[in-house]
Amino acid sequence: MKMKSKALKITIVLAILALVSAFAFSAGDDDPNSELKDGAKSLTAGTSETVTYQYAYDETNEDGGTDETSFSYVFKPADSGTYDFSLSGIDGSAGIAVSAFLMDENMGDILAVTNVSVSGEGEEASCASSASGSAYLMGEQTYYITVNVDSVNETDAFAGSFGLTADLNQYAAKPEQAAEGQPATVAAAAEQQKCVTFRPESDGDYRIDCGFADPSSQEQGSTVVSSVVRSDGLEVAIADGVCHLEQGKEYTIWFTAFDVTGETADVTVNCTRLEAAEVSGNEDVAVNDNSVIHYQAEATGQMLVYSVSEGDPRATVYDSDGFQIGADDNAKGAFSENEKDFALVFNAEEGRSYKILVEGDPCQVKIEPYKGNGDPFVVEDEPEDPQDPTTPQKPGT
Repeated sequence: MKMKSKALKITIVLAILALVSAFAFSAGDDDPNSELKDGAKSLTAGTSETVTYQYAYDETNEDGGTDETSFSYVFKPADSGTYDFSLSGIDGSAGIAVSAFLMDENMGDILAVTNVSVSGEGEEASCASSASGSAYLMGEQTYYITVNVDSVNETDAFAGSFGLTADLNQYAAKPEQAAEGQPATVAAAAEQQKCVTFRPESDGDYRIDCGFADPSSQEQGSTVVSSVVRSDGLEVAIADGVCHLEQGKEYTIWFTAFDVTGETADVTVNCTRLEAAEVSGNEDVAVNDNSVIHYQAEATGQMLVYSVSEGDPRATVYDSDGFQIGADDNAKGAFSENEKDFALVFNAEEGRSYKILVEGDPCQVKIEPYKGNGDPFVVEDEPEDPQDPTTPQKPGT
């Protein structure tokens, strides 16, 4: 049925985004986007696709008339690079609004292109005859494009065609490159994925952080690393910004900024190599700040991990699948003399590997079977009875 909304004249993009969401998540239980993917036509780089649309509202027709105004395409570039996406030959003088949305395989927004503009608040929307935008894409990866057509004049019937083109821009600059200790800064619009590249100088575990360059933007918005992809297309497992990277390989780090003030905001991406230690069984490990301990469980049971330091370290434990299974900052002196030391218990399974990420200050990390009452250890601010037999005891007591 015909959409009649004044909001369409003020901001066509918001209305179409809502339409895209409804279309993309209307399919079956296994993959909510299967309807979009299965019905997508193939778009090839360097060729122009003619998109023909028609709309006719008929209130006497139980189907509401004719509505062929939403289209989907699958795009799989052969090479990595910057691609220009263009809409051309649009009948903008008749108020025809066309918007195209480029998304990754998981339906994460990368680029929005529209021929609609609004000069000021409360002003009528105007439609150009063409529109374009660019995005850096990985070769041999799958992307999806949804295209939506409407009339800002709320016309009951309209029809026509326009061109949709994707071209590799041979002259476009590559994404900003980060280096260890040298962050990369990129201007990012709200809720659109951007990327930087990184080539590690050595194998190891790295922490990838991103945040607004302007602290005032950080107070209002947020940023998140969405994926890390190796040059051969392999997506790297990442847990809370920590992942294992190989020397000499090039990686593309994708991130998204939310609640951006203004059209864009500068986002800084930093890659830090973590010191690593290999541990199995019961061991003590001396670590500096930003370190990761690879722990191989020799038996099934609860393991206690705690620090002994004069500073303020913190720890996070991940299982072999990258899921966080424990974290602590201040254990209030439960297992050491320093109230700011951490202490946590996790369930270990024989033969499985775990990552213990230690941040903050240098410390001695102790790993041993937990000798408490079998329940996960919890630090109470003010225990009602310190002698209660259910209270976890320090080792040796």
